[in-house]
Amino acid sequence: MFTHAATDPLDRWFRFAKLNGSREAQATPTTTPASTHSSALLPHSLALPPVASTGCVPTAATSIMTRLAAALLVCATPVASLETSLRGAEVAAAAGGARRGLSGSSYESYEHLGCYVDNGMVNSSPHLPLVLDAMTNELCYDRCHELGAFFMGTQKGNECRCSREEDLDYFSFESGVCDEPCAGDSTETCGGDLTLDLYKLTPADEPDHEEYEGCWSDLGESRVMQDMLVDESMTTDMCRDHCESSDAVYYATQYGNECFCGYSSDPEDYETHGPGTCHMHCAGDSGSACGGYWAFSLFKFGADGMPDPAVPDVSEPPSEPAPEPVVSTPAPSMSEAESKTPISGGVYGTTFEGDGTYYTGISAGNCGFFDDFPSIYSGMTPVALNAAQYGDSLMCGSCVEGEGTGGGGGDNPIGTFKGFIMDKCPECHEGDLDFGTGLDGRWDIEWRFVACPGEEVSFKVVEMTPYYWKIQPRGTATPVESLTIGGRAAARTDDNHFELEHPSGNPWYEPQMVVTTTVGGVVEETEMSV
Repeated sequence: MFTHAATDPLDRWFRFAKLNGSREAQATPTTTPASTHSSALLPHSLALPPVASTGCVPTAATSIMTRLAAALLVCATPVASLETSLRGAEVAAAAGGARRGLSGSSYESYEHLGCYVDNGMVNSSPHLPLVLDAMTNELCYDRCHELGAFFMGTQKGNECRCSREEDLDYFSFESGVCDEPCAGDSTETCGGDLTLDLYKLTPADEPDHEEYEGCWSDLGESRVMQDMLVDESMTTDMCRDHCESSDAVYYATQYGNECFCGYSSDPEDYETHGPGTCHMHCAGDSGSACGGYWAFSLFKFGADGMPDPAVPDVSEPPSEPAPEPVVSTPAPSMSEAESKTPISGGVYGTTFEGDGTYYTGISAGNCGFFDDFPSIYSGMTPVALNAAQYGDSLMCGSCVEGEGTGGGGGDNPIGTFKGFIMDKCPECHEGDLDFGTGLDGRWDIEWRFVACPGEEVSFKVVEMTPYYWKIQPRGTATPVESLTIGGRAAARTDDNHFELEHPSGNPWYEPQMVVTTTVGGVVEETEMSV
């Protein structure tokens, strides 16, 4: 049995909901004391913590994660610590004409297996159930499917549990009566007080693709695959396109929305951890599997007559070489920074034109630096970048330099300038910069992105627990494009941080972190202890 740390589980799971795209729900979590919990479903089950009920009705939302976050924070029902779990015998129909949950014929993604008594004969799980005042079986399915589960169960009208136990022996469980209406849909049942409606999630079909090689287990600490791409519309073809231009030999999909490229030509390198279970539907193609939980669907370029990745014509002039990877070096003096030349690649090496304006009252800014600016920006002007080029905080921390061209009006014309991006200007047009201090009026400017004077990479830590990290990499010469923790991609937040909840609910211990910049340089590979 696992004893939760003092970190508020509600707060932790709210952030996980945000990690998956929901930011509409706004509420102040109520801190709960540390306590010992166990859950009522199955070995290796996964579930979310209960939170205090406000007696309200959740607002309508378009995405499952939005609905989950709203219900978690606003309308969830508390539940006591549970010491029960499933046991029983064969599947049997509920007695007395009780309303049933959805069946496989009415919802193709999961199949109703029956109603079972929860009598504590199976080992308890260390995770609390998801508890929602708007609970339905479909909502439970959406959550469990995201977690890569094979089974799900609803109970007490408002609880949901998920299990990754692929070979669950549910035939041995004792049948019961499930007559509790679902809190979010009274036309179906969600278990009973001590009984549970059990469902089996329908696995995705094996990819019907000429280049498919099989399904293999993955381990982030010794992964042979590289160049991770995470996309909520992921398909096999999208992954193929991603890896095709980089001379990859293999490509692979995982976890429904992830893609990796493989450059080793030895197939045994991809089979190191043995066969896997690839049962998760592609985020952009529900008719095909895109790997599973720590398992990838593997494909090989050119297999069975498919064309190999395009090879450039050697008779053409060579393209400009890629920039060298950015490395961690001591910060140079400002005199060195002032003589820094623009670098090439992406937005670098391009001159932009626009208006230069100013604002007062510098604060935290959208980039989340607050007043704790990294030392590499010493002597530079804080700048808000126009929304078109801001890139959902991607360009936060960029350094810029430029000059006024003489046009415009105001009391203080813009001359030459050096600045760093620490905020977003929503009303500015593409090419515009809004300066934090020292200017007046609106002036015509020309400017370009340049490499910042680099220093040792550091991390601003907002929270770091065995289960959840929110951190901000700092000190890179170019903006941070991606961060992986233990082989999994962390999500960029609106305030220029990266956050990741451990997907299995188990703690991290010294996971490897990899920081990659916008010009493709891996600038830091390190292990950090929790």
